[in-house]
Amino acid sequence: MWIWPAAAAAILILLDQGTKLLALEWLKPIENAVAVPGLLDLTFVENRGVAFGMFSGQRWLILALTGAIVGVLVYYYKKLPAEKEYRWVRCALVMIVSGAVGNIIDRIFRGYVVDFFDFAFMDWYVFNVADMEYFTFAAEKEDAGQRIDVFLAENLENLSRSGVQKLLEQGHIRLNGGSAKANTRLREKDVMDVEIPEVKETEILPENIPLDILYEDEDVIVINKPQGMVVHPAPGHTSGTLVNALLFHCGDELSGINGEKRPGIVHRIDKDTSGVLVAAKTNAAHQSLAAQLAEHSITRKYNAIVFNGFTEDEGTVDRPIGRNPQDRKKMAITEKGGRRAVTHYRVLERLERFVERLREEQTH
Repeated sequence: MWIWPAAAAAILILLDQGTKLLALEWLKPIENAVAVPGLLDLTFVENRGVAFGMFSGQRWLILALTGAIVGVLVYYYKKLPAEKEYRWVRCALVMIVSGAVGNIIDRIFRGYVVDFFDFAFMDWYVFNVADMEYFTFAAEKEDAGQRIDVFLAENLENLSRSGVQKLLEQGHIRLNGGSAKANTRLREKDVMDVEIPEVKETEILPENIPLDILYEDEDVIVINKPQGMVVHPAPGHTSGTLVNALLFHCGDELSGINGEKRPGIVHRIDKDTSGVLVAAKTNAAHQSLAAQLAEHSITRKYNAIVFNGFTEDEGTVDRPIGRNPQDRKKMAITEKGGRRAVTHYRVLERLERFVERLREEQTH
């Protein structure tokens, strides 16, 4: 009785893990690709919560809950009558348990579940991620007296103060279970529940924004991105981006692998960082550049002014980098959920209080 369901579950788990390994190897470096135009996109997502983003970051709690649910389903399967009319129930249970076990494997070895299927023709979930991200914050003693919009703007990645105020107006932010205004002052132990809706599809229009073009041919265009410019449209930045400028300059001559939101974009640099960025005009160029980035055959160098300086004039830092658990707007060295980052540095000049250094292969 248990041989075929165990074999079927094993095959499903192997398929699940195999496709996720492919996503990590091929999709993660480029983040998004069009599988079937207008129907299905492949969007790499690190899901650290469960359905609708609940319990985001609560890895061991999620593992315990998932394990308990698997146990209940297996027990229910065992109690099912042997009659043929229950075979579809048994098949459904095998598939659900297999998916749950695959997610358990992800959370144990990666700290998150790999999701990548995304329907392009409607606002729906990236499997298995829901269309909203949920965050919960608790005000500490030092936060007392601070405005709620200021606090959340400082603690939510890629969300401006005006963006927080919009979410407050729309009822997406709850303070101790109730509504709140932007100027509400926090008290110690106040709890804020934040839901960030999926960005609705908006038409990305060409904009006549001057570009500092370093090189251009029929395959690629190399731009010196200025400080303050966002690379592609995102919440709070629907215009004035590099993509808007590229659409005006290049027209339809941009690769479509990353979909309509990010035509031609192969890699990004932060809004407040200036530097060289390569955009692809053709899908072949896009795939070639993405492969070079994935295998680190492209060297990326940064000049930076560093506070406190270095004792050695050159060296290498090989430590995992991820979101700072205390401040999601910042990056930090973290073993939990961090990605390997190799930084080779060399001091170019020592100033009175600062040092300029050269960085290579920095993880973003």
